[in-house]
Amino acid sequence: MIDAYLEDVLHHEITSLSGGSGEFDVIVHSGQTVPAIPVDQEFWLASTIGNSEPLIWSVGDGGGNIAFVMMNSDASPTVDAT
Repeated sequence: MIDAYLEDVLHHEITSLSGGSGEFDVIVHSGQTVPAIPVDQEFWLASTIGNSEPLIWSVGDGGGNIAFVMMNSDASPTVDAT
C-alpha cells in the first residue's frame, strides 16, 4: 500500500537502522507527483497529527513487514523531525 501511495513521489527511505548508534542508510526515490493528503487515506494502521500527541503503537499490530511514514498532514514537502 505504501509503495503504491508513494509511487512517483520524491521521498527518502531510511534503511539499515542500527540499534543505538543512530546510523542509517538512505535511499532517495525520485518523483514528480504530489501525494494524496495522508489523513484522507484509510490504509494507515496507526497515526497521529501534530507534536502534542505521541504515537503509541505495538509493532505486533502490523504483522509481517512494517514501514513508518513521517510526512506533513497536508502532504507538503520538507519534514523537520528530531
